[in-house]
Amino acid sequence: MLTVRLTDPQIGAIQCRDWSEEPVMRAQLIHDRTALHFLERDRVALAEELNTASNAEDEHAQQLRREGELECARHAARAARVLANVMLKVFRCGMHDR
Repeated sequence: MLTVRLTDPQIGAIQCRDWSEEPVMRAQLIHDRTALHFLERDRVALAEELNTASNAEDEHAQQLRREGELECARHAARAARVLANVMLKVFRCGMHDR
């Protein structure tokens, strides 16, 4: 079992997303709220779901900027960066043990 500890901003970004179409992350949300615990076999799928979420937040931020909603766009852009950071942590998790 691999574990990625989450910061408060990472927890917030994860909790604010609708993960209904991402089964690996959805399964994560019923467990520990301060860390992700996953099997090696789920690493790529979890990272892909986080990447998709990060890209969706980035696209949403761009749309909000076009609409003049700069404060909301700033929050969406931050969520995109935070989710991308979590994705990198998932990829790197356990690498020093190899």
